Amino acid sequence: MGVIARQIQMMKPQLDYILETSKKIDTSTNQGALEAVVDRTFDVLKPFRHEFKDLRVEFDGRSYRDRLCLGTNINLKGRHDKYGRSINKAELIGVIKQHGRLIQTEVRTPIKDDFLRLVELTEQLIPYDNIEVERNTQQAEVRLSPSGNWVCKTKPTTIIQKVSMSPYEKEVEFEPFFVPTIWLRTADPDKIILSKTKDGRTAESIDVDAVYYLHMMEDILPEIVELYKEAEVVVGQVQRHNEPIMTQMENVVMPWRIAKELK
Repeated sequence: MGVIARQIQMMKPQLDYILETSKKIDTSTNQGALEAVVDRTFDVLKPFRHEFKDLRVEFDGRSYRDRLCLGTNINLKGRHDKYGRSINKAELIGVIKQHGRLIQTEVRTPIKDDFLRLVELTEQLIPYDNIEVERNTQQAEVRLSPSGNWVCKTKPTTIIQKVSMSPYEKEVEFEPFFVPTIWLRTADPDKIILSKTKDGRTAESIDVDAVYYLHMMEDILPEIVELYKEAEVVVGQVQRHNEPIMTQMENVVMPWRIAKELK
């Protein structure tokens, strides 16, 4: 066995843990289930209103601004639209969190109380697509000095090596890369973020399931393992927080669902 293969074999237990945990903390499925429950419970109360009404407020979405309207559904209407379009599952949570209480004042009288209860519960939900954990690789080293005093010393910023090989280059190139902090987003759990732009976007990252990045992972592998441990704890906390709320939402609309089924 060669030197490189032997080193990868030594890293195998930690790599196996990372790959296994990345599947457990993948919250893309959790987010879809959360959106489905919110959509399903509000859907039971439709029609929200018999007459179409422009609420004259804007919903600040990911990359657009549309006015909210209310009728059978909650609609988003552009400047030149007459009725616009119904909001989708992914948008509903944001709309309710931002304008749910205003919308509640305009819905049909029979559903006002239960609509408000759903709004209150939705406001308590924690979206899974925003979960991010970070870890400082500049870990403090605490030791007992010969004089008997505790000494705390911060280790220098971790430096990893970026290696590049190209048929157009005459040599293998090594580039030092400073990594003071690493991040993990559970909506994309196979990626470790090494640096960000000033506005928080990813500038440099590595894929933990790609052999190509093993040389960059080697020096920060213990920190990466701890990052996944922390993410697993956080995801579990969010699940335990959200699940009872989702159950309460289903219970709120249960009488309405039964009434519709009996018609």
